[in-house]
This record gives sequence, C-alpha cells and structure tokens, in this order.
Amino acid sequence: MVALLSATHLLRRFALFALTLLFLLTASRAGYAWWHHEVLASGNDALRLFVNGLRVDLALVGLLSLPAIVVAPLLGAVRGGRGTARVLVTGSLTLAVLAVLLAEYLTPGVLQLAGVRPDAQVFAAMQDASAVTLSALRAAPLPALLGALLIALVTIAFIARLDTRRLLAHPLSSGSATALALLGGAACLLAVWSGATGPGVPPAVGGASPSVDELALNTAWKMLYGPVVEPVLSLISSDPTR
Repeated sequence: MVALLSATHLLRRFALFALTLLFLLTASRAGYAWWHHEVLASGNDALRLFVNGLRVDLALVGLLSLPAIVVAPLLGAVRGGRGTARVLVTGSLTLAVLAVLLAEYLTPGVLQLAGVRPDAQVFAAMQDASAVTLSALRAAPLPALLGALLIALVTIAFIARLDTRRLLAHPLSSGSATALALLGGAACLLAVWSGATGPGVPPAVGGASPSVDELALNTAWKMLYGPVVEPVLSLISSDPTR
C-alpha cells in the first residue's frame, strides 16, 4: 500500500513563502520609512504606512502563490503528477521570491530620482531608464553590492528551507489535496481582492519625497497592478474607475 501525505506537507511550503515575503517586505518598508521619515508627520501616518503595507503585501502573496496553491495539490494527488507539482512549487515560489527582491533592489534609485516606486509608466517617463538605474547603483557601490549579496543569500536559504529533496516524496491524499486547493485558492483570491479594492496604486506624481501611500506599496505589486490586477477588476466590477 502506497503511503499518503497530508496536504499540510505542501501547506508548510506555502506558509514559508508567505512569511518570507511578509518579513522581507515589512523590513524593506521600515527602511524606507526611516530614510523618508519627513513624510511621517504623525503616528497615524506610520500606522497607515504599515497597516496598508501589510494588506498590499498579503495581496501580492496571494497573487503570486495562487497558481501553485490551486494546481500543485491536485497534481500531487494523482499518479504521474508529483514531478510536475514539485517543479511548479519549487520553481514558481523561488522565482517569485527572487523577482520581488529584485524589484525592491531597483526601488531606492528610482525613488530617489522620481519620488515614486518604479513601474512600466515610470520607466517609460524616464529617459533611458536602464542607464539611470545603473548610474544610481554605481553612485552607491557598497550598498548595491551588499544588496545583491543579500538577494543571493536569501534565495539560497529559501530553496534550502523548501527541502526539495523530500518535497512530495509520496502522493498526497486526495481529500486533503482538494481541500487545500479550494480553501487555499479562496484565501488567495480574498487577499488579492482586499489589496486591489483598497486605496489602490496612487498616481505617479513624483516629487522630492514619496508620499505615505507610495511607501506603503511594494514595488512588485505596483508593477503587476496595471497589467494584471486592474484588467481583472474591470471585468468583475461595474465601477468605471476600477
């Protein structure tokens, strides 16, 4: 008789992914708050910064983990699907962590020059955005080098904590796999909806200092909001401003 695993075997990996991103993005936001402390005029501004930031971070986690958390448990419960599920979980979560870290890595230079977090519109408005970004990194070579080293170390540590050698060593039980796919997918959609229907992405007005709402974002969410989140909202909402 083939040994079966509970879906909590996969749930632990998704929890690791969520906690990793939440910790890194909160730490990054705290750094920006310290750097641009002049925009935090009161305690309410600091509270708004971190509460709205947590909501947006949860929305990003839900958006990035949605495909894997819906598909991987179902694949892991069927014969011949475990290899694909293993690649999906390891690849999608690792690439997501790396992409989010790279987005935050590029943010300080653009934030200093334009007063806003980067996205496609900001890069389009900047003349030779790649040259501007590279010049900003060259202007502070030690922080740029330390940041690149930190990204590499976090990515390696995350892969190690995923424990890929034991990932889906046995099939998942069909009942728990179905429950994880349904409940996990619903939780991800709720998180995305909460983030997307909040204050949203502030207009890129620029300026000497970013606004509190701009600092409350994370750059990956801002980059994905226009091409991914907003079109979906326009399909399911009757509000013409969404």
